[in-house]
Amino acid sequence: MELEFEIVGRTLIIFLFLSAGLRLLGKRTLAQYNIYDLAMVMAVANGIQNGMTKGSGLLRVGLLSAGTLLFASRLVSRIFTRYPSLESRLLGTPTILVHDGVLLRDQMKREQVTEMQLMQALREYGVASVAETQLVVLEVDGAFSVVAMKDAHGDAGVSPAKPTAPGDGP
Repeated sequence: MELEFEIVGRTLIIFLFLSAGLRLLGKRTLAQYNIYDLAMVMAVANGIQNGMTKGSGLLRVGLLSAGTLLFASRLVSRIFTRYPSLESRLLGTPTILVHDGVLLRDQMKREQVTEMQLMQALREYGVASVAETQLVVLEVDGAFSVVAMKDAHGDAGVSPAKPTAPGDGP
């Protein structure tokens, strides 16, 4: 029984450490996973597995550790549902990068978004220039949301096939 409590404790510590670490990496990082990042995640998972399970290859230890992670994830979701302000404090809030056709360079710098990345997102929304946008927002998950200026008929006229994240594309 002592081993089970130690595994649960180790797993929760690693869960909290990884959650904080991913938050510190910022919004852009979360949206940019590619094949290299997948390999890194798999390597990290393998590396921390020993820390969570004390190197035990036993099935029950792995199941206990995985169950602890699933429980912790569910608990965090329920806490965020009950306390929305806590979610925004821990996960962050969307950031406006363009307002009424004007680049907010300080915001872009803080979020580490380049003008090239922003222009790529605009093109994916069918917008040719920053001057044609009413609003560009970097969402918490790293995706861009773009609202085009309304034309003479009141139509914004753009909607992407999928949300855009910095660094996506060829």
